[in-house]
Amino acid sequence: MPVFLYRALDSRGQTHEDEVVAESSSAAREVIRKKGLYPIEVSDFIQQHKFSSPLSYLKMSKGFSASSLSAFTRHLATLLSAGLQVVPAMSILIRQSRDEISRRLFIQIRENVNEGMSLERAMKEHPKIFSELYVSLVRAGEASGALDKILSRLADYLELQKNLRRRFTSALAYPALMLVTGISVLIFMMTFVVPRVVKIFSRAQQELPWPTQVLIKSSYALSHYAELWILAFVALTALFFAWNRTEKGRWAVEGAKLKIPLYGALILKRGIARFGRTLGELLRAGVPILDALTISKLVIGNKVLEHSVDRAREETHKGGTLGTSLEKSGYFPPVFTDMIGVGEQTGRLDDMLVKVSEHLEEESESTIQTMMSLVDPVLILAMGVAVGFVVLAVLLPLFEISQLIR
Repeated sequence: MPVFLYRALDSRGQTHEDEVVAESSSAAREVIRKKGLYPIEVSDFIQQHKFSSPLSYLKMSKGFSASSLSAFTRHLATLLSAGLQVVPAMSILIRQSRDEISRRLFIQIRENVNEGMSLERAMKEHPKIFSELYVSLVRAGEASGALDKILSRLADYLELQKNLRRRFTSALAYPALMLVTGISVLIFMMTFVVPRVVKIFSRAQQELPWPTQVLIKSSYALSHYAELWILAFVALTALFFAWNRTEKGRWAVEGAKLKIPLYGALILKRGIARFGRTLGELLRAGVPILDALTISKLVIGNKVLEHSVDRAREETHKGGTLGTSLEKSGYFPPVFTDMIGVGEQTGRLDDMLVKVSEHLEEESESTIQTMMSLVDPVLILAMGVAVGFVVLAVLLPLFEISQLIR
């Protein structure tokens, strides 16, 4: 629903300025009058701020960013832990917000909660901003009375994910530049340099070495059928993404990811660590274990592991132990399942889950460092082999021609 800014007077003649959510300007005036105020000016919030700045308009078109979501979660958790209720806390966030999209979102949430809607339901109306996991954790926090703690841990998780993406981006920037540069050089040589050198070889009328023949044929195919190669690449990419959206395709792709050396181990450790930490925090908040398992699997991000958690939940529901049930899948490492077993026996399952998740996070950090240390030399070696092959294929016949001239 639209958001309206208003300026109104109370019974003592004092001016009040605030925002209100309503279907129309007349409906907004009616809401203001019900508050005991006399509206002087009512204007559409978005229309008033639509062209305040090009940057603001661009940010609105892109939507609520991951950084904004993380900051919002942290600030709301801090305000709630200070003893404020949701509506006053949202009012403070509205006053602190400096961009239109955030203010409009916060106003809608505040007004919905003020009208009796739960925070979880108010956030559920914005699925593009608040994920299923986010909404589920908020619901668990409201049900357990520990919303501030849940939001604080959720903010930690969001910030961890943001920092991880930033590290990957910065670490892969140089290798990506090398890869693009190397491929560009090869394409230039294959489409412009090699065809001109071929003319020299054809005039010599001699048998060419096999590397040169491979290079000439590759250059011919690349330069004469470039449109077909591009079309085939686009078609195959589109088919892959379409297949990956199906249940069977996503299952196959995510299962294959787990088998990739180093990368598969990283996905496994990070997914299990997120699952364990979330499950431990939910259990600390008093969420029943079956409900906690249903919510926690949403953070894994891999269909194969999620299916393993579903099966473990069913066995736990039938009276089995969680550690044994997860161990049967073959994906959860012994250190994880053993710690769960200890936690179940001692009644400290939440603490054991958090501790073993911290251990897996440290191991995943080590795996990331190993991967990053291998990327540069592997790319340099691959580019060196490719460029070296092209240079060798060009120089070999030139050496033979120069010997014939002598």
